[in-house]
Order: sequence, then C-alpha cells, then structure tokens
Amino acid sequence: MKIFIGSTTMKEKLRKESRIGRVLSDHKKHIGMKLYEGEEWIFDNGAWGHYKNGKEFDVNEFKNWLDAAYEKLPIPYFAVAPDIVAGGNKSLELSMSWIDKLPKDWPWYLAIQDNMDSANIIEALSSFKGIFLGGSSDFKKHAGYWCKIAHLHQKKFHYARCGTIAKIIHATIIQADSMDTTYPVYEKGRFYSFVQSLSQNIFDELIVFERSHRGEGNLIQVKP
Repeated sequence: MKIFIGSTTMKEKLRKESRIGRVLSDHKKHIGMKLYEGEEWIFDNGAWGHYKNGKEFDVNEFKNWLDAAYEKLPIPYFAVAPDIVAGGNKSLELSMSWIDKLPKDWPWYLAIQDNMDSANIIEALSSFKGIFLGGSSDFKKHAGYWCKIAHLHQKKFHYARCGTIAKIIHATIIQADSMDTTYPVYEKGRFYSFVQSLSQNIFDELIVFERSHRGEGNLIQVKP
C-alpha cells in the first residue's frame, strides 16, 4: 500500500521508504518543491484547506495550482477532482462538471463523502480512475464497502485523512491501494512509533493475520 504524508521534514527522514510519498495541495507553498528521485505524489485540489478556513472552493486558485503543477511536476500517483467538503450530492455534481475539463493524461479520483447517493457514485465511476474516501469518521467505517466497489469496477481506492493508528490499520485491512496521514507529523512520539511500525512491517503483517475483519468497518487499535 502506498502511504502519503503532508510533511517535508518527515519525508526527509524517511527518504529510503519507497512506499511513502507526499500530498501537495497549495500552489504558493508546493509548486517550488522538488520531489525525490522516484517519489510518488498526490495532487490535492485544495478544497479541504479552504473548508478548514471557512472558505468556499476557489476555482481560480485551483486552476492556477493545476496549471503550475501540470507544467512543472511529473504526473501524480493520482489527482483529486474538484469537490465540496461536506457537500453531499452537490460535491458529486461539481466533480462531474469538471471531469471533461481536466488533463486526460492524469489519473483523476472522485472524492466521496457523507450524504452522497450511492447509486450516483457508482454510475460516475466510469469517468474516474479511482475513489478518494473523504467524509466523517462514521462514513469512513464503510471504507471496506467502497474499497470493494472500487476494485469491482477495476478502480483504485484511496483512504484519505488516516489521522490515527486505528484508521491506518483499517486502511491496510481492507486492502486500500493507498492512504494519507498526518498522524506522525506533529509529535515526536508519534513519528518514532510510526517509523517503528514501518520497520517491523506491521501493516503487511496485519493484512496476513486480520483478514476476517476486512470490509466490516472495524477500527483496530494496535500498540506499536
């Protein structure tokens, strides 16, 4: 499983970890950033940052970020189509309205979240390369279902904002193709426990030993 983080400092300490890449979401902060050789990255549309600051999705800022990233950076592992955080079906409508305007050579993922119509999501999948699982913690409990839906339609599945070890493990158990986390970024204790988990291949071990839980929405707390 690919792991993506939001910290350049942490990535510097983990340069040998080929499984780890970075999420880039801000034109002003990230466009001058240099990727390491062979490093994967995710193009985030910036909607979450606007939402946290009480702002609506900024179309012009998104266009500037997309144009700059498309010109200066390699093709991302995937890119998140425009969405509205906590927007339900309106978010799905926005994503669909953009899909024909986005670069065809980039793999675009559909962001899904609370209060979206499941049938409409499944119908929309033909226009995207994968599912980007957003939404609340309660919505993420259904990650196993959406991972299976994605794989059934030959799409990839990304578990977004794995803010706890429990969610990181959950993403692994359901066999998500990738996930992103800021869990190790803010505290040294978290960072070193995360590094220890990687060195012990704890995530791969759980795929082997916890198969019975896949798709049931269980969050399993594991002490590193």
